Amino acid sequence: MPKDGVLPFFKQGLDQYSDSIDILISRHMIEHIENPLEMLRLFGKALPEAAILYLETPRLDWILKNHVFYDFSYEHCSYYTDVFMIRLLTAAGFSLMEMRPSFDGQYFSILARKEGEGAELAPAGMDELERVRLAFRETKNTYLQARERFSAPSSLCRPVYTCGAQAEKV
Repeated sequence: MPKDGVLPFFKQGLDQYSDSIDILISRHMIEHIENPLEMLRLFGKALPEAAILYLETPRLDWILKNHVFYDFSYEHCSYYTDVFMIRLLTAAGFSLMEMRPSFDGQYFSILARKEGEGAELAPAGMDELERVRLAFRETKNTYLQARERFSAPSSLCRPVYTCGAQAEKV
């Protein structure tokens, strides 16, 4: 892994296939890519018209709604609200077929169809930005409260060690 923790996306892997691709499956990859729109556009170039993209990634809306601050991971370059994911797919030349929450809403399970070349990425509306800003503030407050609780003196006689659920043990 590079020092900065950012994984570049290489299009060479897509260029090696001479046969037509009917479906491209990308599970838990887009959140690790520094420029997700570029990656989705490369997917679009590799896919023939009407081919299918299946995409799975964490949902920022779920993380913020549930104040799950520990789901923010240093390995993730980006997080996606439901609205932003639709704008991103549209800009990359995909039309949304189905977007449904999976794993109790924690992730997106998305089916999108390749349709055209895409367009400019539409800017976020002010209402959407304000909604996300307020949700981040609430999640930050939850984090600060948890940090305060765990920092308080304990009656335990020995040290307590915690470990993340993602197996990185950071």
